[in-house]
Amino acid sequence: KIWSDEAPLQQETIPKDRDCVIKPVITMTVEHVEIPLDDQS
Repeated sequence: KIWSDEAPLQQETIPKDRDCVIKPVITMTVEHVEIPLDDQS
């Protein structure tokens, strides 16, 4: 029972952690690309 309860918990934590890491990376990349684009205009 303990292992069965721990399995879904670990699976749910993996995507949440990845989302937290990917989200800021995408935001930083978009901002970095938007700055030079705006400067060119």
